[in-house]
Amino acid sequence: MKQFLFILAVLVFISGCGPGDFETLSKKADENLGVGNIESALKIYERIVSEHSEDPKSAAVCIQIAKIYSSLKNNDAMALNLYERVMQKYPMTPSGRIAFEQHARIMESRGDFDAAAGNMISLMKYFPEKKDIYAVLLAGFYIAAKKYPEARMEIAPMFKKKGLSEDILEAAAFTYAESYFIEGKISEAKVWLQTFIREFPKSKLAAEARLHLATTLEEMGKLGAAKRVILSADEYPNQGVLDARISSIDDRGARPVKSKIEEPKTEKGADFNGSR
Repeated sequence: MKQFLFILAVLVFISGCGPGDFETLSKKADENLGVGNIESALKIYERIVSEHSEDPKSAAVCIQIAKIYSSLKNNDAMALNLYERVMQKYPMTPSGRIAFEQHARIMESRGDFDAAAGNMISLMKYFPEKKDIYAVLLAGFYIAAKKYPEARMEIAPMFKKKGLSEDILEAAAFTYAESYFIEGKISEAKVWLQTFIREFPKSKLAAEARLHLATTLEEMGKLGAAKRVILSADEYPNQGVLDARISSIDDRGARPVKSKIEEPKTEKGADFNGSR
């Protein structure tokens, strides 16, 4: 009997030192994380990745570890390594998609917009069903990298695409107009900002578009028109910004306006409607 108990004890010890069951370890790690035992959870997650490195399910665990390092331990370098591991090994999985997106987020925060753009190109390749969303994000990274023509090249085809969702079209249209505004091409920015306001008057981005349109008009010396546009942006969340802009325009000699609404008059050729 004593010999049997001894053998049983040895077996338990050996099994405890060997590879753990994936599901059991995952549950234990999740429980530790849930009660705030971050270090304990991290050790178990890292054990899972070490012992089950060839299991595709380990990709999701790598993502969890990366999030802990990035958000709770302020260690983006470790998070990037983990995301890159998943990107290379499981690019076409849900975890791969998250890895590309989060890697891009960190690279954007570091000012490496080219790397972030590269991630969007990969996402467009691996997840074609979400290509339009990633194309808009790619254009945004191109704008941040001052690659304005490239940004517009990504978006322009969307205006001719049938069946594009209204939300994506709205985001694409605003990004397209912003590319001209940020580049400093005032005339083109004016046209496309006016078009955006006309086509998406109830958009959450409409107030921002009006402020930028007012800037283009002000740069052109059309102070009265600029003031009317600002006054029409009453849905803008920061009234202080509007007041400061109006005061600035008044200081430059704008005449009092009788109406706060000015319907945008769009030059021929500016059109987002091809996809509708």
